[in-house]
Amino acid sequence: MPANNLKQALLPRGAIVIPNALGTAPGYRLAHGAKHLVVLPGVPREMKPMMEETVLPWLARLRGGDQVYLARVFQPSA
Repeated sequence: MPANNLKQALLPRGAIVIPNALGTAPGYRLAHGAKHLVVLPGVPREMKPMMEETVLPWLARLRGGDQVYLARVFQPSA
């Protein structure tokens, strides 16, 4: 396995993998107390289906409804 792919298998302790059907980089979610962190690959073609098929349904179950009230996107400035 190439080193680049091998490092994609490294996740923080307690992380729950978010599968990526369109690429090799998985996402993950991690809880810290009452806070939750979701990390997804930056490639939109991979990230958008992961968000729509896995993350948003999980958030809806977590919140007991179907609306997400707060979202933040972090990306480097060009």
